[in-house]
Amino acid sequence: MSDTLSPYLRLIGKIANTRHPGGLAASEFLLNKTSIDKSWRVLDLGCGAGHTSAHIAKKYGCTVNGIDISSAALENAKALYKNEPYFKRMHFEKADMGELPFSDGYFDAVLCESVLIFNENKAIAMGEIARITKEGGFLILNELCVAEDSEKIRTHFARPEFGGFLCEAGELNYLVANAGFSIKVHDESSLKMLEQFKADFAQFGN
Repeated sequence: MSDTLSPYLRLIGKIANTRHPGGLAASEFLLNKTSIDKSWRVLDLGCGAGHTSAHIAKKYGCTVNGIDISSAALENAKALYKNEPYFKRMHFEKADMGELPFSDGYFDAVLCESVLIFNENKAIAMGEIARITKEGGFLILNELCVAEDSEKIRTHFARPEFGGFLCEAGELNYLVANAGFSIKVHDESSLKMLEQFKADFAQFGN
C-alpha cells in the first residue's frame, strides 16, 4: 500500500509529525465527551507516529490499537514509544480503513482525525467504522471539510502530491448518520488549512 501514498503522506510518515485540526487539545475535548476508562478498547485510525494513541494509553490506561497505511509512520510510532511503560497497551499495525482487520463491535471508541480526507470512498470507510464499533460506542471524528464556495481549495487538495478528497460538512454529517451514528457533538471552526499545508511543504521541501 505504501507505494500508492501521496508525497504529502510519505512526508508526514517520515518526519513523525502528524497534524489534525486543533491538535491534541481538540482530541482531548472530544474524548472528554465520552465516558472513556481503562476498560475500553480504542482504535486510532490513521495513527501516524502514534502521538494521540500514546496520550490515550498513558492518560486513560486503556488499550489502544493504531492503524496506518504508512509503514514509515508505524515504524516511527514503535520507535518513539517502545520504551514507555504504557507501550504494552499500544498495538500498531498496517491496515486500510476500507477493510479493517477487526471483528464486529470490537471497539468502544474509534478515533478518526484528518483521515477521511485521504479516502475517496468515504461511505465504505464509514461502514467499516460502524461495523467495528460496539453498540453504544463512540466515533470521535475531527475532519477537514470544505465550504460550499471553496472549489479552489477542493481542487488544490485533490492534486496528486497531496491526494485529499474534501467534502462539505453536510456531506460528512450525512455519511455519519447513514452509518448509524447519532451526532452528539457538532462543532465547526474555520481554519486556514491551505496556508498551513503550503507552509509544511515550504519547510520540508516539495
